[in-house]
Amino acid sequence: MTWLDGLVTQIPAIISAVAAVAAAYASGRSARLAGRQITNQQTQFEASMQPYLWVDIRPRDEDGQILVLVVGNSGPTVATNVRVTVDEDVPHAPRNNDRLQTALDRFNSGHASLPPGRSHSWGLGTAIEILNDPDADRQVTVTIQADGPHGAVEPLTYRIDLNDWRETSVQAQGSMFRVEKALQSMEKALVKALRK
Repeated sequence: MTWLDGLVTQIPAIISAVAAVAAAYASGRSARLAGRQITNQQTQFEASMQPYLWVDIRPRDEDGQILVLVVGNSGPTVATNVRVTVDEDVPHAPRNNDRLQTALDRFNSGHASLPPGRSHSWGLGTAIEILNDPDADRQVTVTIQADGPHGAVEPLTYRIDLNDWRETSVQAQGSMFRVEKALQSMEKALVKALRK
């Protein structure tokens, strides 16, 4: 038997060894990719279960005339240790100064909690009081920080420009409160009519 015959008899074993190494590499790569996928899914799940906090300045739904500062949670879980920082003075009517400052101080030091679907609002004044001066700078930068069930929520910073509200059509969105008031008024008129 020549060395060539010996090599030929070894070819199946060499091919099997190469195939085994390739299979082991592919198996290891698949395991690493599966591990990454599980980690990504876990990260996405935790992110989806965090609170989603926001700050806005907008007209009050009931009347459309009073501007309010609103802090809300649109996420699925409770936000704790909610901190809202406003870099500039929030435009407001002077009569609302103390209440607004108290609210901002409370949020700067950490509001205890904000459940899902909840929002808190503070009156700033009527749109005419706040937006009357066309040259006034009404931009504020807000930063929101909080903790959720899976740790700290990533801080969110953005600008709110009240000048966006100038020259817009202001309409009340309506509410059950207005329906209740209308029904009470109708009830009073009916009772008065029946007494006659």
